[in-house]
Amino acid sequence: MVLFKSIRSKLLFFCLSLSLIPIAVITVVYCVKGYTALREHQVGELSLIAESKKTHLHTALNAKKGRTIDFSSDGFIRDTLEKINEDNRNRDRLIKSLNQHLTKYKRPLDPYISDIAVLNTNGVVVASTNQRWIGQSYAGTSFFTKGMEASYGNATVHQPLFCLFSKQNSIYITAPLTSRRSASAEKLGIIINCYDLAILHDVMKTDVEMVATGEVYLVNREKRMLTPSRFFEHAPLNLIVDTKPVQMALTSGQEMIGIYPDYRGVPVFGVSINMPEYEWLLVAEVDKAELFAPLTSLGVVVFVVSATCVVLVVTAGTLYSLSISRSIKILRYTTQKIASGELWRRVRINSQNEFGELAISFNTMTDKLSKAIDEANRANEAKSLFLSSMSHELRTPMNSILGFAQVLKNDPHVPLTDTQRQSVELILSSGDHLLELINDILDLSRIETGKLSVSPEIILVDSVIEEVVAIIKSIAVKYDVTVTDKFVQSGVYIMADRTRLKQVMTNLLTNAVKYNRKNGSVIVSYELRDNDMLRIKVEDTGYGIPDDKLGLMFQPFNRLGKELTNIEGTGIGLTITRRLVELMDGYIGVESVVEKGSTFYVDFKRAQIPVMEMVNITTMQESQKIKNDKNRTILYVEDNPANLMLVQSILKRRPQIELLSAANAESGIEIARAKRPDVILMDINLPGISGYEALEILRDGDETKKIPVIAISANAMLKDVEKGKVAGFLNYITKPINVSHFLQVVDDVLKETAR
Repeated sequence: MVLFKSIRSKLLFFCLSLSLIPIAVITVVYCVKGYTALREHQVGELSLIAESKKTHLHTALNAKKGRTIDFSSDGFIRDTLEKINEDNRNRDRLIKSLNQHLTKYKRPLDPYISDIAVLNTNGVVVASTNQRWIGQSYAGTSFFTKGMEASYGNATVHQPLFCLFSKQNSIYITAPLTSRRSASAEKLGIIINCYDLAILHDVMKTDVEMVATGEVYLVNREKRMLTPSRFFEHAPLNLIVDTKPVQMALTSGQEMIGIYPDYRGVPVFGVSINMPEYEWLLVAEVDKAELFAPLTSLGVVVFVVSATCVVLVVTAGTLYSLSISRSIKILRYTTQKIASGELWRRVRINSQNEFGELAISFNTMTDKLSKAIDEANRANEAKSLFLSSMSHELRTPMNSILGFAQVLKNDPHVPLTDTQRQSVELILSSGDHLLELINDILDLSRIETGKLSVSPEIILVDSVIEEVVAIIKSIAVKYDVTVTDKFVQSGVYIMADRTRLKQVMTNLLTNAVKYNRKNGSVIVSYELRDNDMLRIKVEDTGYGIPDDKLGLMFQPFNRLGKELTNIEGTGIGLTITRRLVELMDGYIGVESVVEKGSTFYVDFKRAQIPVMEMVNITTMQESQKIKNDKNRTILYVEDNPANLMLVQSILKRRPQIELLSAANAESGIEIARAKRPDVILMDINLPGISGYEALEILRDGDETKKIPVIAISANAMLKDVEKGKVAGFLNYITKPINVSHFLQVVDDVLKETAR
């Protein structure tokens, strides 16, 4: 149809179809209002029932309290108890008389009384309508203590319990007994009326009956139901009610009106009322399904109307979507293919509507994108080629410049004049700066292309910081800046690449020195943080960084206005620093206050270092020592000075062993070829080529292929050990070094090579 040819007309038709939705909305609104009105009505009804039962309960309990107070004012009971407490000769006769009085004249007055008991001030039952009570002591019970604390003419209702003597659920009401002869009304004991707990149920049944699922019940502070349940037998004092109203009453004393699961797990609508004088909670509930049953018919109507609207809307939407789905599928398919790299793909839609115009625009955009990507790839290849060439072409003359400058400076046979020495130092300083720039640019390029990798290992933070601080202090002298380190806790390890971590700290400390005030200071410290993280901080007393420039700190080639100063720099040092920290799974941040200074910090995950086994090497058995007394040579290839120092310390007790060392694999290979050591100790994670690559080179050389090589690495997983042995390492020692095991391995290998 021509009328629906354009997307605009189709959208208009779709919107007209949606006009049917208000019908459903109006119906839903009426249903919601009906629900609200019914809910409010039922809240009123349920609250009225609950308040009525609360009033009846108060009335009944006050009557029982009055009965107990009446018993406590009985002159015969009071006088007889006082005589019993004073006269031991006639005690039995008096007790018998008191028992008869309670049984004949008191218990018949109230059909709910199961037992009556009279206790003296020691909590011992003196007389009772139940002979099993007599002689029992209740001195430590709550009902005796509270009964004695009450004043004359007052009664106390206690928490319901199972009475051992009446063998039924009971509720005790007590009142104090006082002397009629004493002017101060001296307390003689208490009287207990033991009521059948059914009194509560009878009181709660005095109201008109509720709906089929409705009930009103009491719960005490121990979450036990005190009245019978219409759903469970033997509920009083046995059924635990841990519902939301009970929890709110116990925790905050709040009452509740709302919907929640009851003690059966069935959704109910309930109203709760606190009775703090008894420490009870009165709850009135009715099943939600029964309460809102009148809304079912209305819900059916809503469903029918809504379903009709949905059918109409779906029909209209289907007609609309069928007309444009093919075009959308073509666009989606072509877009996915282009995203996967098939840039030659084009959208083929010949429609005269907006989709046809969109296809033409999309194809034009794709053509331009393809050309732009080709140009970017060519530019990137050119950049990589340029950087590679620059590295080779610049480093070769730089090696000669810096090398010969150092020879001139340190030649003892041809001493320099002061002027010459200053010139040579200037050459060295400028050369070092130029080399630093070259390294920064190359590092940034490798990071951006994903060609720079890190080799994490367990590192002692103190050693790295101390090493870097010692270097930076010589630079700081030129700027009149003091550099200090403060360690609150030493001996902390992290997982990081030692070489790259030194680079990070050097960049941060160099910037802190260069951009500081004259006579300023730089403090390096670290602290333990949450989640087992370690934060290394570099604080300076410089001029600070404005808030609007903090977000630009880590952008490449942005020196924040320092380009025109005499301070050397490229503006990429912090960019490289951030990228290196992220490669090592760390985080870098900055805090700054203008005119006060800045604090740069890096966060790393702590590494857990097991306690190194300490052995007394001097007491090693002679069988562990090398039997051949001739001097032996061991080469240790390790870039971590702390690890090297450890091995040096261990092997000092082997005077026949000469230890050679190399900081990288390349140097280690050259030393191995020249010195032919008896054993080579090889670190796995080395700057440049790895320990695995170095092992292959050694095995391919005629001079070194028979030298046993032992791996020493912080990669201590079982798969790492197995990988090392498969690669050809004679043995695989994990860090931290077990001294005893290390010496045993070295001694065994040297014994084998001595044969």
